[in-house]
Amino acid sequence: MKLDFLPIGKVTGTHGIKGELRVKPLCDSPAFFRGFAVLFLDEHGKQSVAIKAARPHKNMALLTIDGVLNIEDAQAWIGRTLYLKRDDARLDDGQYFVAELIGCQILD
Repeated sequence: MKLDFLPIGKVTGTHGIKGELRVKPLCDSPAFFRGFAVLFLDEHGKQSVAIKAARPHKNMALLTIDGVLNIEDAQAWIGRTLYLKRDDARLDDGQYFVAELIGCQILD
């Protein structure tokens, strides 16, 4: 089943003093975040956030979000889950998100 919004990562902390967020990827790679200019704060896409920059750092993604200017702003984001709009994600043919496969019948 193709879902409209999928979880992409969870904010686990801050990085530095300029408001960067440390995000634990819920996808294959921290580099996957680079493909998105907008993410969402809920699974229904009611509230969006603009991504100014995204980069991998070790096994995490570091995100700069519009309006998050310092460490105090960033700390308020800890614990939040970020979602992507499925139509914004580009996967190769035959690739799927795990969330889309849950509940599917497997035939061999």
